[in-house]
Amino acid sequence: MKITPEILLNARADLGLSQQQVAEQIGVTAKAYSNYEAGKMNPKFAVARELVKVLKLDAIQINSISSKNTKEDVIADRAIIQVIYNNLAKVMAETYKINLEEALKRLDDDTVLQIASLSKN
Repeated sequence: MKITPEILLNARADLGLSQQQVAEQIGVTAKAYSNYEAGKMNPKFAVARELVKVLKLDAIQINSISSKNTKEDVIADRAIIQVIYNNLAKVMAETYKINLEEALKRLDDDTVLQIASLSKN
């Protein structure tokens, strides 16, 4: 899984956060986060997962194509999709004034697969 530097920069700027603030929220040093935005390093799975939450990234913003398709990549992609799925359910619940369980019922596997396919285009 890879989250591009441009996505990180734009998402952080949209939220009005500094690199230091993002770094603190995801549990890395400011230097490490700066390297992610500069494209010098790619975040590890656990950090990428936190980035998705903190920067409120969606499936379109995440490029989860992996040329290796290792077991770790597949697990990471599924975890990221689950975070997106849960975020979508929360938005649905708030928008349609329904409880979270009802929103989760309305989302099915096809929806998740469609969301995931958007990130691969």
